[in-house]
Amino acid sequence: MIVPLITGYISKLMASKGWGISDLVGKIFESKADIAAALPQGLSDSLGLANVKMPSVNIPKVEVPNVDLPKVPPVNYGVVQEPKSGSIFKWLIPLLIILLGGWWLMGKMGCNGPKVENTVGANIDSLGSTMDSATDVMKTEAEAAQVAIVGKLNEAGDFVRDLGVVIVKKLPDGKEIKVAENSVENKLIMFIEDKDKPVDKTTWFTFDRLYFEPGKSVLKAESQGQIANIDAILVAYPNVKLKIGGYTDNTGDAAVNKKISNERANVAKNELVKMGVDAKRLDAEGYGAEHPIASNETPEGRAQNRRIDIRVMEK
Repeated sequence: MIVPLITGYISKLMASKGWGISDLVGKIFESKADIAAALPQGLSDSLGLANVKMPSVNIPKVEVPNVDLPKVPPVNYGVVQEPKSGSIFKWLIPLLIILLGGWWLMGKMGCNGPKVENTVGANIDSLGSTMDSATDVMKTEAEAAQVAIVGKLNEAGDFVRDLGVVIVKKLPDGKEIKVAENSVENKLIMFIEDKDKPVDKTTWFTFDRLYFEPGKSVLKAESQGQIANIDAILVAYPNVKLKIGGYTDNTGDAAVNKKISNERANVAKNELVKMGVDAKRLDAEGYGAEHPIASNETPEGRAQNRRIDIRVMEK
């Protein structure tokens, strides 16, 4: 396959330079030393390049006899004897020299240029992967938000969550409590019992049946059932310590919201203390409108943001 490539290149080079065969051979023999140096060691001697010389063409002289003008005798032209074909090596070695010379010229003319890597395509692929990953994260967050807002407002303006079916949960001390599958009580128990779930500062659980009077720090009567269940859980798991966080929506004055949220968190704490929980196992803090879990642009979202959360500090 290399022979057609080299001969094709030589033909194009001769055409562009206006060379004849004699010009090409002359160029090759002028560069004989460079060609021999470019060959692998020993190959030049094997081909006999050191002894190859520029061939000379001897054209025999033609003697023209004296011509008498009155008489025009026939002219005897000398005949150039064509060289007889000899051994195959008489034409094989020059052919090899021409091919090697063409190979050398191709190297000199820069046919083996450096390859250009398609870095632009690689960067575009990388950017596309990054955008896909970001899209997946946004979808995951959006789906989580949709799960958090499953429910509806009641007549009092409180957000009532869809908690699933009611089940009976048996605690380590033998006591049984009725809780919903998606309730804060069930989530709290599963977290406490899961040894693979470490205690951290980011895992919070939202009370789903803890309601306050509008604009006040007074618990509604229907909140007592959930407070009693949390008390039972703390009794069954004596090593557990909880952090209680209070939150509001973003309406009204920020300082007032911070004050109300702190009061409500402490109200929830005090209710548990009244039931017998050691106050040293509980901590309470208000965060105002910080860390919303829903949009404040809708009544449903604002109702969700008015909440009490708990976090496990020790288990």
